[in-house]
Amino acid sequence: MTCETGPHYIAFNTDTIKHEGNFRMNPPIKSPEDQKAILEAIKDGTIDMIATDHAPHSLEEKSKGFDKSSFGVVGLETSFSVSYTELVKKNVISFERLVELMSVNPRKRFGLPGGYIENGEVADICIVDTETTWKVNPEEFLTKGRSTPFEGMNLTGESYRNLCGWETRLSRRERKINDCGGKRVRIIENAQIALDTYKMVLQPTGSEIEKLKALVPGQFINIKIEGFYLRRPISIADWNDESLTIIYKVVGKGTKALSEMEQGIELDILWPLGNGYNLTWIPYSAILIGGGVGVPPMYGLAKKLVEVGKKPRIILGFRERNQVFYDEEFRKLGLEVTVYTEDGSYGEKGFVTDGFHQAEYVCACGPERMLEAIYRKAQDGQYSFEARMACGFGGCMGCSCETLVGNKRICKEGPVLLHKELLWK
Repeated sequence: MTCETGPHYIAFNTDTIKHEGNFRMNPPIKSPEDQKAILEAIKDGTIDMIATDHAPHSLEEKSKGFDKSSFGVVGLETSFSVSYTELVKKNVISFERLVELMSVNPRKRFGLPGGYIENGEVADICIVDTETTWKVNPEEFLTKGRSTPFEGMNLTGESYRNLCGWETRLSRRERKINDCGGKRVRIIENAQIALDTYKMVLQPTGSEIEKLKALVPGQFINIKIEGFYLRRPISIADWNDESLTIIYKVVGKGTKALSEMEQGIELDILWPLGNGYNLTWIPYSAILIGGGVGVPPMYGLAKKLVEVGKKPRIILGFRERNQVFYDEEFRKLGLEVTVYTEDGSYGEKGFVTDGFHQAEYVCACGPERMLEAIYRKAQDGQYSFEARMACGFGGCMGCSCETLVGNKRICKEGPVLLHKELLWK
């Protein structure tokens, strides 16, 4: 059994809050006696985790007064500082105990990878300054939410810099986002290739061009679209020494806005993101299966396999003729291609699972129901999952899924997961 609390429950009680939207949360802040009980539970180990309880809302949602505002406040950029100020500086617990509550225990509880520093391993490190004192100003937040009950408070300690991978990812003190803040790429093509389906070619500039050399099939980019809160994650379909290609389907207002962008417009993207396909594990005659917008990463994978002398068989699935795309591009690679449409209007009538029997090794991308059906027929393989994402680099945990080897984040440890990791029974 585990138990968690959040920084605002540590710092406030009903006698110290203001009756305004920034103090409305669920569960609500309780009495001084309850606050004291929370502190005691932290001391004796009953509470073994402190969560940010990060719940960003718009100004409109939080400006309706205490009784009618939406529940929740932003917590990412104040969680460490509030916890350090209220617990360590006031001698409730040690700094080492705070690290356990905020990092070690949550990682163990949810089976997350990392948590150690070792030569050659990917960095996952938060550097904190325990001496500095700063005044909370929501306008300096890097998160887009501004609703915080800590506005104007003087706090001790802050998250100075976070390292994810090989680069600095976030630094509030510097008031900028490094790799997380997005890199500018220029649209050099944006054309419709099938029903509601578009191909966009993007050109990085400067040192960003070097990233093209390190791309792995199955990775994705996260695009910021002006006027929309969350970025849109889209798989990388192809790339060369100068540009990368994505293929996306218009499914809402955000992707509709993306489809209307013209050549020459610059986009803000995070890239490359995610864990791609491991080519060394894929045998010579593997089967690559793509369903709908799961087709693009299969094309990038097929090209790389052909380059190393392998010849996979291709199976593509669509609902109807006017949604079919890229089958000819696969054929130009010299590969055998079978297309299935649900209504039989193009290629074979049926589903992608009709195209093989007890396949030895399959790489696939598409809707989860399709992946599960493939999993039940294949002996081994790698599967790229689609999921709704917020940050795109593992910070928010919003796309976590349970596997046989612990919880994994689709945007970080995925989107490609191994056959032997999956929990389908």
